[in-house]
Amino acid sequence: MQWEDFKNLIINNLSDDLLSKQYVQLRRSNPELPNCFGHCYVASEAAYYLLGGREDGWQPCYVKHLGASHWYLKHTSGAILDLTSEQFQSPVAYERGGGKGFLTQKPSKRAKLLLQRIADSSDWLNLKMGGGVDFNFSEIILTEIAHREGKLNSKFDNLNNIR
Repeated sequence: MQWEDFKNLIINNLSDDLLSKQYVQLRRSNPELPNCFGHCYVASEAAYYLLGGREDGWQPCYVKHLGASHWYLKHTSGAILDLTSEQFQSPVAYERGGGKGFLTQKPSKRAKLLLQRIADSSDWLNLKMGGGVDFNFSEIILTEIAHREGKLNSKFDNLNNIR
């Protein structure tokens, strides 16, 4: 599995029931918005747990963009993983963001629901059957602050421990 597959695994399992109330209303009044609109927190949270979290070098980060909060992940290599950046027409100023913990110590209810959907998907089964994953940051990382590549072996068994 490659980074694009990982991104799609999360994005393809997003739905309006995972949105906070304010984003549900915006999405209903603007149905042309991309599927990832308003899902930055839950998508980042799910990715964080799937990728091994802090133990594997990931940190949740937060920045104000266009007057609203926006969440993404940053790796110790300097790489930025923003699974929902396509919801914006302007670039996100990641350099203005910073590390911030998630709102809960364990996966939130919305993240658990998303992680369950991922675990039940055929794409997840294909990943598990493939036995191990080696991601190359350059394939999907939308911004790489440090301008260098790194490799990460993910601990996808984490999903089974979250439920």
